[in-house]
Amino acid sequence: MVEDDYRQEAEFNSAFEYLNRINSTLALAGESKYSMDSYGWASSLSILFAELSTKMTKKELADNLPELKDLLRITSNTSIKGKISFDLYWRLFNFELFLRRVFKDSGLEMKFKEDSRGVLLGGGK
Repeated sequence: MVEDDYRQEAEFNSAFEYLNRINSTLALAGESKYSMDSYGWASSLSILFAELSTKMTKKELADNLPELKDLLRITSNTSIKGKISFDLYWRLFNFELFLRRVFKDSGLEMKFKEDSRGVLLGGGK
């Protein structure tokens, strides 16, 4: 007979895939930043925002969603690869820093010895 809470003991969980999606998105953001592709950078940050939204406080969500919306609006109208104004670059850069802080403060940036499943399931830092 199968126990009701057998899922807690499942050998597979989405922890590694979750971290893989985040790392892939960070790589895309870095590539877009390097090539000065403001729309690609903002789009990558919006994906990262969605992935990390469950790790944010309600205040962080409320405070930063308008900035993300504005960044996406601006970049969708003005994106020319290789050209970003200093002000737009700085806004995207600071938004990325915020998301990276959420990533780190949530315990998702780990030392090699730690088990990612434990961190994602709330078991450690």
